[in-house]
Amino acid sequence: MKIVKGKRAVSEAVKSAFAVERIMIDSTLKSKAEIKQIIKEAEKKSIKIMIVSREDLLKILPEEKNTQGIIAYVKMKNSTIDSLLDNKAINTFVVALDHIQDPYNFGAVLRTCESFGVKTVIYPKDRNCSITPGVIKASSGAIHHLNMIKVVNLAQTLIKMDKEGYWIYTADSNNGTSLDKFEPACPMVLVVGNEQKGISRRIKELAHSSIIIKTKGRTESLNVSVATSILIYELAKKIKL
Repeated sequence: MKIVKGKRAVSEAVKSAFAVERIMIDSTLKSKAEIKQIIKEAEKKSIKIMIVSREDLLKILPEEKNTQGIIAYVKMKNSTIDSLLDNKAINTFVVALDHIQDPYNFGAVLRTCESFGVKTVIYPKDRNCSITPGVIKASSGAIHHLNMIKVVNLAQTLIKMDKEGYWIYTADSNNGTSLDKFEPACPMVLVVGNEQKGISRRIKELAHSSIIIKTKGRTESLNVSVATSILIYELAKKIKL
């Protein structure tokens, strides 16, 4: 069971196919228009609504001050690689995360994926940010409309996908084919790397090609979530996703 915080994230959870067990709302905000709309949608699905004091709400997530006065308990389902491979026709473009550690970056990447038609995101069990209330909020609830696959070994997962016909492309800030000249083949998986270390050596060895975004400014490189957004947008256009 995951705790979802924030109006947008809770609203998207209610609209999704995930099971929302209950929603808790700050009593001082229950008459606000956005909150009333969420309550209306939740009642249609017979989701339990609890009106509580602000203090009680903060006790649930003491480290999370910005809940916007609403949280939900959501049962989220992890998908599997076998399920993905059984449905390659609708998973022509997959994104894999090579140990993203910042919750905002994780959530921002998920939001971009859902916005541009990517349906599945793969992330490693260890040394990657887990799915937290902060990640869900940063994704603006987009995570509720994605197939999330948590794997023990990302390299082994990519090897399996390679054998099943997937092209493996890595994002690289130093080397590779310029994005504007790159011609992707499908089905494909775009791997984006850690904020500091980038793509790990083993993953680079598995890649069929690497892609670089040519920039003109003086800054060393783009933030991983910004770079990933550009890559997903442009690649999705190229394959007419």
